[in-house]
Amino acid sequence: MEPRELTIHEANEHLAGGRLSATELVSSVLDQIGRLNQHINAYITVRPHSELLDEARRSDQRRRRGESRGPMEGIPIALKDNFETAGLRTTVGSKILMDWVPNRDATVVNKLRRAGAIIVGKLNMHEFADGPTNDNPHFGRTLNPWAPSRTPGGSSGGSAAALAAHMCLGATGTDTGGSIRTPAAFCAVVGLKPTYGLVSRVGVFPFSWSLDHAGPMARTTRDVSMLLAAMAGYDPEDPVSVSGPPIAPPPDDADIGGVVIGIEKSYLTALMEDGVRRNFDRAVSRLAELGARIEEVRMPRLEVSLPAEVAILFPEAASVHRSFLDERPMDYGEDVRRSLLSGRLYRADDYVEAQRVRSVLRRDLTATFERVDVLATPTVSIEPPEWGQDTFIVQGRRLDLLNAFIRCTAPFNLTGHPALSVPCGLTGNGLPVGIQLVGPPFSEAKLLRLGYAFEVARGPFARPPGIASTSRADGSGSC
Repeated sequence: MEPRELTIHEANEHLAGGRLSATELVSSVLDQIGRLNQHINAYITVRPHSELLDEARRSDQRRRRGESRGPMEGIPIALKDNFETAGLRTTVGSKILMDWVPNRDATVVNKLRRAGAIIVGKLNMHEFADGPTNDNPHFGRTLNPWAPSRTPGGSSGGSAAALAAHMCLGATGTDTGGSIRTPAAFCAVVGLKPTYGLVSRVGVFPFSWSLDHAGPMARTTRDVSMLLAAMAGYDPEDPVSVSGPPIAPPPDDADIGGVVIGIEKSYLTALMEDGVRRNFDRAVSRLAELGARIEEVRMPRLEVSLPAEVAILFPEAASVHRSFLDERPMDYGEDVRRSLLSGRLYRADDYVEAQRVRSVLRRDLTATFERVDVLATPTVSIEPPEWGQDTFIVQGRRLDLLNAFIRCTAPFNLTGHPALSVPCGLTGNGLPVGIQLVGPPFSEAKLLRLGYAFEVARGPFARPPGIASTSRADGSGSC
């Protein structure tokens, strides 16, 4: 096994035990980037190799002196390119900010650096995070490592693709309607949208101030928990920042016996493609076998969550982009320009009514979580679609792109509840899909424990067919 194939948890153990150096780990990741990025296009910017290797050597020296900064010490992490990085360009996937070099690190970036992580570079994304496909007219499409003819999802598609292709060990993402969880499901990685405000958004270019969440992405739930522990925490500069309970990795013997899992029948699980439904039902059955109790619940008012989401999202986004839209409208990609301009068409009473819907849905979820501990849904109702497909027939109903992609994720941006996507299987086309676990505010540890127990029962997930392991036939390798 090559070092880049290790999880964060495994790499930390190898580094702490002296069986691996940060220099070797970073070199392995850079080798993979050199081989694959020209095809997958996950990175917009990679830091100079000499700079990264010098940083890795300093990390190794700290370990030898007994000064390790913690479990993220020497771990190669990549950032979605809407996180500000001092001295390193932050394009937000756009032409407008193509040459922007911030003079500060985002709070999350500063936290990761202080925890010892090595920031490899900046990842491709849908322009200004405004879209679910990662089809970027300025930096090119990020391809799905599982099937280049299919979208990796967006807007954090570069993060998911880089993880699936072993071009980093962990990544950051942002999620306004599903932009962490959708690409996590489409690329068979793990993504967490935390409780609103748990991870600071200071230094993250905004899309929609009341819907944006920043969160971790990795290849396992344990790795996501390690990243979250480094990223989370109160930030006095973020007006919506909140403190949560300490985050610890799920224990090896994570027990989910007696956990009550709700299956919402009227909306969240009502529409699924056949391959998604088979894998979702199988995943729920496996959780039941592990001791969870499955209970049916209904929240029919979720049907209005997507209209409420967009009635908040697009006016807020248009406000963020007011000056750019006035001064440089033709520098946007067509889809993003059209999307942002649509935000100017909403009326004040549309926005106010959407806020009322948000309050009602929060109350509905509060009542639901008095009956069940978590909700389980498909992360996305469809498998990763072909590039350019924008309408879908699901169980005889025609869905537009947004409805197909984020109908199960967007409600929890609206309400701010934490939601975790974990790979749960492959469709008949060999494409990955995910199960989403949603809980009350600050229930991240419970969601991660459930996700970890499911991962253990599920067993190791397949690799993308084009990303073959470099381990030798006898099972030995570099680690």
